[in-house]
Amino acid sequence: MDTRVDDSMSDKGWVERELVAMAGRLDELRSQGADVSSQDLVAELETAMEELRVTGEEVAAQQRHISDLLRESSLVQATVERLVVAMPAPVLLTDVHGGLLDANPAAARLLGAPPERLRGKPLVAFVDVADRRTVRVMVQETAVGRTPQPATVQMTPRGAPPLRATLVAVPTPADSGSRTPAGARWFADVTTPNDGGGSGLALLGSFAELISLPPAHGTGADLFPQIAEIAERALPEASDVTITVGDPRQPRLLSSSSQRAQAVDAAQYEAAEGPCVEAFLTDQVVGSDDLRHDPRWPTLARRLGNIPVNATLGVPIHGEAGVLGVMNLYGPPGARLDTPPVRAHAALFARATSALLEDSQRVEMLREEARHLRQALVSRPEIDQAKGILMARFGYSADDAFRHLVAVSQKRNVKLRDIARDIVGKVQEHRGPPTSTG
Repeated sequence: MDTRVDDSMSDKGWVERELVAMAGRLDELRSQGADVSSQDLVAELETAMEELRVTGEEVAAQQRHISDLLRESSLVQATVERLVVAMPAPVLLTDVHGGLLDANPAAARLLGAPPERLRGKPLVAFVDVADRRTVRVMVQETAVGRTPQPATVQMTPRGAPPLRATLVAVPTPADSGSRTPAGARWFADVTTPNDGGGSGLALLGSFAELISLPPAHGTGADLFPQIAEIAERALPEASDVTITVGDPRQPRLLSSSSQRAQAVDAAQYEAAEGPCVEAFLTDQVVGSDDLRHDPRWPTLARRLGNIPVNATLGVPIHGEAGVLGVMNLYGPPGARLDTPPVRAHAALFARATSALLEDSQRVEMLREEARHLRQALVSRPEIDQAKGILMARFGYSADDAFRHLVAVSQKRNVKLRDIARDIVGKVQEHRGPPTSTG
């Protein structure tokens, strides 16, 4: 993401220094006594100071807002890290050589040592000798930015019997923004001897995919289809998934994994009722395994028609200021989605999604602010054109024309650049001078 502005604006104190310098020069001239030339210079400096104030106020406001957005974006990233720490599944962080950097509480319990005693030790030290080569290959792949296939290995925790665990590894980006990974984040799913990949493997793998998505490189519209695809892999009990942002009765944005899901979404929106709407309004997970005969939503049941969907689960996506939207899971007749395991997995996935969506929204806001700032920086030519028009129409001097623009801006409580744009636009439209600006 490029948030750079014009080089002259990169120094936040330039306007203040110019104003102080001009004020000092004005005081000096006034103290020397006023001849005609000095009076003209004082008037020019006063006009220049007013122009600087107008520009400085706009730029300072934009810079403050951008700084606030950058801080908020950092907070969202910290929220993702806190979510990793709070996960009930083991999560480890290693450097590019496979040395342990950090472990959440669940990982510390898995390896049988507190996080501070794990730091610096190689991950393979906690893996059975027969499986160490597999883990080393995974480390090598993450070191070059590739996501390796999950692998089930025998772990050898300190002070506890060996156990089987399926490891999912994803590269972690360097802090400097370099494409070279700084290491890898590992998710572990403890399995029983007869349980292949483990019941939570799909969820862990999808969570790893989620936090690897780069929200800074795409808009929300770009991310939502990817999130819906990952959700389908995370929650295999559902045949279709939809992500809705905003009130489902008037959604701001949505992404559905299939036309079937789109049809059920539309039925809920048109009926203004259903699990999706209720989940948004109540901030609770709402589901039904018999949507067509559920007495809570009779209008929706009539609108479903022949759509081959009967089971559904609406999961609210929380944000810092409330509910951002809803993740909808759909299943065909005979499917069961409204069960404690599916609810728990869906809620965890929605928690991870919320941080990503908020980060994406803030990045988009930051881009918009950057566009506004660039607009402010290129508005000077329009102001100069407006001054020229007033000079030609009313015989103003350049200074009087600018003072007139400032007065109109203050009187109407409209930004100076918008007043100037209006004047220039009228001239271009009518190919003649405007009748009045007062």
